[in-house]
Amino acid sequence: MYTFHTFRKITLYCLYTGILVWLILLGFEWGSTYIENQQQAGYEEVPFELKLKSAPHDVLYSEAFKTPAGADVVRYAYLAGDVSPILDEDISRRTPVSQTVVLETFKDNAGKDVEKLKTVFLSKPQMYQDGEGWRQIEYATTTPEVFAMSGAIPYIKRRELAEKILPGDSAFALTSTFYPNPHAETSSVDGSVEAIGNSFGCDFTAFDQAHTAGTGANDDIGVNMFAYSTYTDNGDCTDDATISRAFILFDTSGLTAGATISSAVLSIYVTTKYTGVNDTYDTLVVDATTPSSNTTIQAGDFANVAGVAQSNTVVDLTSLTTGTYSNFTLNSTGLGNIAKTGISKYGIREGHDFYFQLPGSSPTGAAISSADTSGTSQDPKLEVTYTVAVTFSVGNWFPF
Repeated sequence: MYTFHTFRKITLYCLYTGILVWLILLGFEWGSTYIENQQQAGYEEVPFELKLKSAPHDVLYSEAFKTPAGADVVRYAYLAGDVSPILDEDISRRTPVSQTVVLETFKDNAGKDVEKLKTVFLSKPQMYQDGEGWRQIEYATTTPEVFAMSGAIPYIKRRELAEKILPGDSAFALTSTFYPNPHAETSSVDGSVEAIGNSFGCDFTAFDQAHTAGTGANDDIGVNMFAYSTYTDNGDCTDDATISRAFILFDTSGLTAGATISSAVLSIYVTTKYTGVNDTYDTLVVDATTPSSNTTIQAGDFANVAGVAQSNTVVDLTSLTTGTYSNFTLNSTGLGNIAKTGISKYGIREGHDFYFQLPGSSPTGAAISSADTSGTSQDPKLEVTYTVAVTFSVGNWFPF
């Protein structure tokens, strides 16, 4: 049970502690003001071209480096005027290094709202979210001596929001959707290659593997491209076989090298399915491809496939619903084949072709809507989820 003496000791302890905390805080504020005032001494006499281009409290960060001539320089970022939206920009998706434009909105066959987006990535942070609005980030240089006199250093040290753009921090999650170019192509293409002929020694696998080139190709296909297989036994080892493979390329260079990809889904819109055989292999499989050109599909591309599944799941033709998208979530191999600064190259193969299994005499496979279909509501698409690190990568930070 507490005595009066104990209660008084506790009360005095709390009082002294409170006074001490108050003195510390007061000392911090006084010290900060003192430092700031010391830094500003003589600043008015500094030549105009060396003074800060902004008020001290608008400086976000600084870095020190030497010029090729050996002079010490401080480069700093500061807040300027407000940033206005660009045409059709979705402000909710804006980051310090990117602006996203809504190119098109539509509903898919399931009635789901779909957006076609274009994200413009900046070479370095150029925008800063200041409260509810966005302000422009500008860059300038001065000498270390003038920067120390300017009064900006205490603001850099105290600015909590600046931590969002210091090195090591990232973290702007984004999702972008990519489509092949319709004809005439500029950077990416889709189409199909077909091989038609007689089997070798009544062996479909030998036929499949022997064809280093197809007998025809088309990338200006109006509506559909194809992935299917057939095999007809003539009883004399001159059996007829046909294989068609779809090639689908996406220009994913807008991701930029700094993107960290977490997941991706490749989607195809199947207009017709062919169920000549109902067995373990009547499936559609995502493969990697390496056509000789990024903008045309040629007969010689028939063998330019990896034979390595790019997703852990396949689409079974028997249960497939036409007139809607079929989705393939890419596995680690498929994710690794996304070119962050170039063209990502995939394809669709029918299961008997992919696994070298004998198909039936009627086609097994699918007709797939191509990028040459009007609009993008049925185009092949690649939806990539990723993060972009927001970093500054030059020089040593000043001051420490």
